[in-house]
Amino acid sequence: MNNLRFIAKIIFAISILFILKALDLYYIFYIGVRDGDGIGLYFLGVEINDKLPYGQIPFYLWRFLAIGTLLIIFSVILFIWAKKRKLY
Repeated sequence: MNNLRFIAKIIFAISILFILKALDLYYIFYIGVRDGDGIGLYFLGVEINDKLPYGQIPFYLWRFLAIGTLLIIFSVILFIWAKKRKLY
């Protein structure tokens, strides 16, 4: 139980990566220069979609943003819970 704060910090760091990927997709969709039919989508070195059409980028953008937000909320709740229970 002493590691709950550490786990909350790791979850928070992962959530920041999800939000940064969402911002990257936002840049690609709205600001970036388009060449070809789509993009390859990778997250943490893992290929998610080899040929993602530009029309589907907002779908993935909102999913990454939602997962990042939920992970931030979960990590904050876990951190507060561990602090209240003095499990640190």
